[in-house]
Amino acid sequence: MHIFYHPQKSSVNDIVTLDREESQHCLKVLRHKKGDQVYFTNGMGERFLCRIVNDQPGVAQLEVLSVESFSRPYHIHIAIAPTKQPDRIEWFLEKVCELGVDEITFVECEHSVRTKLKLERAEKITISALKQSKNFIKAKLNGLVKLDELIQTAQEGRQNFVAIADQPIENYLIAKVKKHSSYLILIGPEGDFSAAEIDQAISKGFLTVSLGESVLRTETAGIVACHLLHVANQIATP
Repeated sequence: MHIFYHPQKSSVNDIVTLDREESQHCLKVLRHKKGDQVYFTNGMGERFLCRIVNDQPGVAQLEVLSVESFSRPYHIHIAIAPTKQPDRIEWFLEKVCELGVDEITFVECEHSVRTKLKLERAEKITISALKQSKNFIKAKLNGLVKLDELIQTAQEGRQNFVAIADQPIENYLIAKVKKHSSYLILIGPEGDFSAAEIDQAISKGFLTVSLGESVLRTETAGIVACHLLHVANQIATP
């Protein structure tokens, strides 16, 4: 069954109206009509089973029939330096949103090669990936911030990681994860973090971690980190 996006809290028997873009996709592209049942998610951990009660062109109105709620006992926040080629960071966005990421922050580092972003386009990618993967939680997107500012505001009670190359096997990320926690992991630019940035992160309690033996591109590292955090939380405790 198709799923649409409507960022609003709703209850059973409510009538909600999809925006014009979602309405056109529902009625014109997918050819749904009055009486059909569809889902929408608000991206806040809820999915709604609905019946179409109005199928006028450009205006899809849905009656909420039931509500499902979903939550994860952990929170994944990836802070990543934008890549030189925009399509690579867009690919990263799509894939981590499919996997399930809670928050993404773009960071400016000493070796950054890109300091401008099209957040509107990035937002559309997160919504598209949310619907495609049928997840309930939409990633929160934060604009570009300087890495040192992000490090300085690192929260207590959260596991903070910095992914760097040439780490011993005992520093493999999956071995460092405490289950059911909140995580922030820093992913550097194509030139990697500078020594000063790594030292600053360590001084603020960040753990240096490895994502494996291979040298990964920035966007690949972000995806691998997201996946490993999920896997670490799904492994049964001995």
